[in-house]
Amino acid sequence: MSRRLTLIFWPWGFIGLVFAVVVVALALKPVYHAAKRWRAGTFLKRADSALKAGYWKRADEQASLALQMDPNSLEAVRVLARSARQQGSSSCVALWSEVAQWPEATESDRVELAAAALQFGFQDVAEKQVEVLLAQPRPSAAVYRLAGILAHHEQQPGIAREWFERALQLDPKDAGARVNIAELDLLAPANAGSEQRALNSLRELARRRDEWGLESLRILVSWARRKPAAMPFDPGLAAALRSHPLAGMRESCLAADWEMQSHPEHADELLRDMVARASSLPPPDQRELAQWLNRHKFFEQTIRAFPPDAKLSPQTLVCTLDAMAALGKWSELNRFLEQDLFTEQPALVWLFRARAARELRNAQVFEVDWRQAVRSAGNDPAMLRYLGYYAEMLGETAAAVAAYEALRASPPDELEALLRLIRPYEALGRTTDLQKVFERLAVLRPNDAVVRNDYAYLTLLLNPANLDARQKAEQNYRANPRLPAFAATYALSELRQGRPSTAVTAMRAVPADEITAPGWQAVFAASLKGNGDKAEAAKWAHLIDTSHLKPEERALVADMVGGSR
Repeated sequence: MSRRLTLIFWPWGFIGLVFAVVVVALALKPVYHAAKRWRAGTFLKRADSALKAGYWKRADEQASLALQMDPNSLEAVRVLARSARQQGSSSCVALWSEVAQWPEATESDRVELAAAALQFGFQDVAEKQVEVLLAQPRPSAAVYRLAGILAHHEQQPGIAREWFERALQLDPKDAGARVNIAELDLLAPANAGSEQRALNSLRELARRRDEWGLESLRILVSWARRKPAAMPFDPGLAAALRSHPLAGMRESCLAADWEMQSHPEHADELLRDMVARASSLPPPDQRELAQWLNRHKFFEQTIRAFPPDAKLSPQTLVCTLDAMAALGKWSELNRFLEQDLFTEQPALVWLFRARAARELRNAQVFEVDWRQAVRSAGNDPAMLRYLGYYAEMLGETAAAVAAYEALRASPPDELEALLRLIRPYEALGRTTDLQKVFERLAVLRPNDAVVRNDYAYLTLLLNPANLDARQKAEQNYRANPRLPAFAATYALSELRQGRPSTAVTAMRAVPADEITAPGWQAVFAASLKGNGDKAEAAKWAHLIDTSHLKPEERALVADMVGGSR
């Protein structure tokens, strides 16, 4: 009997157990997700604190962990975008673009996107965002201010003023708009009276204890440095900049610059004071001070303030090693590099090993170490950017190309990398590579007439028979006949087609004092010679700095110019 009951109830008991497990699992699932969201919130708080303190790497790590816990954390992407912008990385534009696509994105997110786009040269992105924001039923004062900043960036001060004034009408307490208007009047005063009014306005705003008070102080001091006769050194204003509650080492350095410019005899005392408090500064301020000391070539003071120590932050330690390199301390530098340094950024060790090899005239070791530095940087855009900058600073143009080409492989940083490649490719005379750069730029910035024109110009230098380049040259010229770059491209096209008289006519339409680039001068000289104006062609050829000609441009005037000058 008991066996029969067991056989009857066992299946039902098993089913009940399974049902209970399912119920418990369903009940625990929301708890599990809630726990993950809570954990993500904890990471976000840490990321935000690290970002405010200037610890970018920690902020990135914590924000990334928050995203792992909660892939729908919009705030985590915002933190990553802010961090990238503070680090000077153009990847912040891609991150803010991602934020703007979320349904929960706010107006301030679009403002951040447009501001970042302007900072890193994505003008078309900024223009699009401003259009979207202005199309809202009721744009805020921040949107009008952004439109003003865009107009100022496009060198349209009158339109910029209108937008700033509209922001002020909407919110009479908008200190940012008042600062913008005052700065506009200071940089492009209509008369002496407007300049003085701007100074008075900024002095009043400088009393504020918020970001706009600090910005007003920065503007005043920066302007005074540019125009020392108009505003002599003011100890009170310098002290106000240093002591502002939001001021950091950046502001202390700006005030010191002003004082040393006006009173060089104060330099030693200022340096002693700044170096004396170096060890007590937080790491972000230590980095700022070390960079400032090196910028002024106070290398001994850099080493005194921040002796080589593996415990220094990587950014500050780089400055110390730079100072040692500048002073030729190669033996000390090589010994120090034998330590376990920059474990998270090994490219820096290879960078300084390459620098030491270069200065010791060991070209082969330099090349090997430099390749290793680029390889060690991997896909870290900030490190690749730094390697490229460092190579250019050393005059190692080919090494800079290697770093920027690696940076180009990162989609968010591709545009920045392409723009950075222009200068080294020009210096190396690699016109074919330069043309490929502009070919890609034309795809990324299809509405940029300057890019289209430069692409057509380079294509015509390399392939005179290219029909598409000829058509683009004419289209661009017809739309902008008075711009020398556009006229030179059209003239080159006409010259290549055996019509030098048309080429000369196009160049003569441009004021002579605006034909300043060696390439434009070469095109004009070659066109004049082809048209039979040999005397004038010789005059233009004599003006050319041939050291800045591309090989193909040099070929245009090879029989008219001698060696480089």
